Amino acid sequence: MSNLTVAVIQSDIAWEDPTANYHHFDNIIRQIHDQVDLIILPEMFNVGFSPNIEHALSNQGNVIEWMYKHAKQKHAAITGSVMVLNNENKPVNRLIFVTAEKKVYTYDKRHLFVLSDEAHILAAGDKRVIIEYKGFNILPSICFDLRFPVFNCNNNDYDLLINIASWPAKRRDHWRTLLKARAIENQAYVVGCNRIGTDGLGIDYTGDSLCINFDGTIVQQIDQNTPGVLVHQFDKKALIQYRQSFQMLASQDNFSLHINK
Repeated sequence: MSNLTVAVIQSDIAWEDPTANYHHFDNIIRQIHDQVDLIILPEMFNVGFSPNIEHALSNQGNVIEWMYKHAKQKHAAITGSVMVLNNENKPVNRLIFVTAEKKVYTYDKRHLFVLSDEAHILAAGDKRVIIEYKGFNILPSICFDLRFPVFNCNNNDYDLLINIASWPAKRRDHWRTLLKARAIENQAYVVGCNRIGTDGLGIDYTGDSLCINFDGTIVQQIDQNTPGVLVHQFDKKALIQYRQSFQMLASQDNFSLHINK
């Protein structure tokens, strides 16, 4: 039975400065000495949560090559989100997941934040994605996606929900509450990876990156406003045993998710 060890990076992000951010995260990743399976970066880790397409737009190929360099060196997958163009030449907030074998998965943020320019300048994703990796089915999500339980509903198709975020400090309690709720209602492990610091728009972030068990218990976290790397191992056998002992998912309503395009 597989276990999965993750390294969650909580960090400030230099505003609209990809060179500085790549260098910064180069140093952090190099200092991860634990053997991990997956390294997780915050939302728009290379520029911050910027609505400025001119400064925020990235070349996907270059991002994948940067991720692959670290994935290969660390023998681990790496994931984070950036702004790139989709196949229709529209900008999207895209989570990219690259393995040490250079297998690439992508997920475009479905729920765009209505209180920012993101909802007006970016295209919304039209797919819910499940990533199969080292014996775990992983549901990736980005920040505002966390607020939508139907989209995150576990139809016995995932074991771990990952949410990477630029979640503002003034809604810190929502962040922690929703992460716990998603774990409890879906009987799934949950990882929340959030940034710290203040961005170029004056928005503050506290981090509160954490790992949560399938019963909603916070098992590990990074202190708010503190940079750091959280390393935690998820146990697939324990998850299966819990689901068998408390068969809540078998009683949930049967429905299909239809995503409007």
